[in-house]
Order: sequence, then structure tokens, then C-alpha cells
Amino acid sequence: MPPTVRSGQIASKGTNAISADRLVVNMQNRVYTYDSGSNPALRALTMRAQVVPIDSFEAKWLEDEPVPEWDTTTASGTSGTNPIPVTNGTYHKAEDIIAIPRTGEYVRVTSVSVNNLTVTRGFAGTTAAAYNNGERIINLGIADMEGDTSPVAKATVTATLSNFTQIVKTPVHLSRTLAQTKLYGGAERPRLRVKAAAKHARLHELIFFHGQKLEDTSTATNPIRLSGGLDEFITTNILNAAGALSESELYEWLGTVFRHGVDGASSTGRVLFAGPSLMSTISMWGVNKLTTDSKRNATYGFTIKTLLTPFGDLDIVYHPLLEQEYAGYGYVVDMSGIKIATLQPTVLQTNIQQTDEDGYKDQYLTEQTYLIINEKAHGIIKGVDF
Repeated sequence: MPPTVRSGQIASKGTNAISADRLVVNMQNRVYTYDSGSNPALRALTMRAQVVPIDSFEAKWLEDEPVPEWDTTTASGTSGTNPIPVTNGTYHKAEDIIAIPRTGEYVRVTSVSVNNLTVTRGFAGTTAAAYNNGERIINLGIADMEGDTSPVAKATVTATLSNFTQIVKTPVHLSRTLAQTKLYGGAERPRLRVKAAAKHARLHELIFFHGQKLEDTSTATNPIRLSGGLDEFITTNILNAAGALSESELYEWLGTVFRHGVDGASSTGRVLFAGPSLMSTISMWGVNKLTTDSKRNATYGFTIKTLLTPFGDLDIVYHPLLEQEYAGYGYVVDMSGIKIATLQPTVLQTNIQQTDEDGYKDQYLTEQTYLIINEKAHGIIKGVDF
């Protein structure tokens, strides 16, 4: 092969360039990674949840609540309408006293037939008045006659809730040649393992937020199971801002979230995991209303600010994974009601490639699910624009 000849001045690049193979690459011996596993903010929810072992692919738990006092009418009525139709006739019994707050009328129940209350209108010196469809009423309990027998007992039936475990695998796959090749940034196999570990952790965090509960026995030979997350289980306290969120709107809604504590506890603390639009909105209300919790910052490794509300303290955590369509979302949770139930704790399986393959394959594997207990103690904010 004849030599290549240059005329005149020789340069590093261009027409008169020397061989590119002679140039020494000034490369940093490190690969800088976005969303690394060392960033605890990306695992803010799973880091703070209690982990409990389970021995089945379906985790179940029991919940109960008192017989509700509040009910609603199912049709409008005049001052003389009797019986009064309600949504839940089982909440009431004969001799109960019911108040209609908007009109100030009290009625005394004389009998209950399915969802119709036969009553004495204008009881206790009040005036009978027309009521609306969907009118909220409150049961003040029984006013028993002197010397009467015991009234009918009312009790709720426990509800059984469950969630399926989801098998999550995050693999690493490379050839033996690449594994043995010297590279800037270090060997590729351990580097890819670190990336896969971070990805594996982020996936569990996302499932915890947005997972949909499912057991599919028709798609494949064996069942495919998905774990439900906060979006699946929280159904009562949902605030749809549908635009800008005002401070008064948030405070009014927080009153309903703080109304119930997990397992009947008088919990006064909640954590709000907020996307950037919600976080920016709250910050604009005034930094003097937010305090930084340095002690918990040190414990969890990410910034926690506390909003002092009339109902209790709300720890606010910016969550980077609440982005794009979830940028205007926030999840208010009572952490005592959040548990990670593990059937197969996370393991790194190595050398799972085919026996005759000229390569390496490793994978992180976890099978777990989530218990979101007493969903009325939690809440979801969505649709916030900033």
C-alpha cells in the first residue's frame, strides 16, 4: 500500500491532517448519568414506606368504619312530604333524630322501609320546610322513650381489600467481548448494573403512584399480575384544580383529607409528593408559610418543606418523577397507611444467559405489591397549572 503524502503544513484535522488514530483522546474517566440511583428524591415514596413480607401473590387486608352519620336525599320534597327518600336507608332506624342543616328542620324517624324514612316532620319545635334533591342530612342518633326496650343494633361489615404482586425484571445484556474491552468510564458490565438498579428503583416508584391492579389469565399461558398504586386505591379525596389552584381551595380540601387517620389514629401529619407545577404554585403563596425540616432532610436525603395548616402539618416533597402529564399532580399520604409487601425481595441474578451464549446477562428481579390502607386518609390533587 503506497504511503499518503501531505504537502505543506501538517495539521491536526482538515486536508493536511495527520492520522486520526494518533490523536490522544482527552476523555474524563467517568460516565455522568441522569437520574442516578444515588438520588434519593427519585425514590422518595418507597424509601419512606414500611416493608412487610407476604407469602402469597395476592396481599389482602381488612378495613372497617363506623356506621355513617351523613346521608343525602334522593329527590326534592315539600314541607309535607313523607316518607323522605334517602340514599342509604340502612344508616337509619326508628326513633333516630335527623337534622337537615340547610333548612334547620329536625325530623324523628318512626319507621324505615328500604330507602324511605317515615318521619315526624318539624320535630323538636322546628318548622317543616321544603328540601332539595341531594340535600345533606345528619343522623344525631336515637332519642329513646323512657322505659322502652333496646333499639335495633346497627353494625358495618368489614371490607376485604387486596392487591396483586407484580414481577418486575430489569436486565443487563452484553457480549463477552465488550465485557473484556477496556473503556473510558470503566468496565461496561458493572456500569450497566448500576444503571439497571436505578431504573429498577424508578419503576417501582412509578408503579406505586400509577399502577393499575389486574390479574390477567387470558393473555398468556400463566397469569400476568399488575399491582395497583395510589391512583387505583385513592377514590374519595380527589381535588381536580382544572387550572390554577388557590390557597383557600387547597386548605378547604385538606380539611377532608385530615378528617380521617389510618386505623382510627388521630394523625396530624401528612406528606405531599408534588410535581413541579403544584410545587411552584405552593411556593408562590409565600415562603414565610413554608419551613424547611432540616432533621428529616438529613434522614431521607432530600429536601422537605413543611406547610403548617389548621388541620395538621403537611410535609411537601418535590418528586422529579411527577413530570409531563403528571406535573400538576400531588399525592397526599399518611405514611402509616402505606406499606410495601414483598413476596420476592429485590435480588441481582447473575449469569442467566443461555449456556452456549458468548455473552453475559444479569437482571434485577422483584415481586412485590403495595398496601394503601384506609384510602380516606389520603388524597390526590391533579390538573394544576402554573
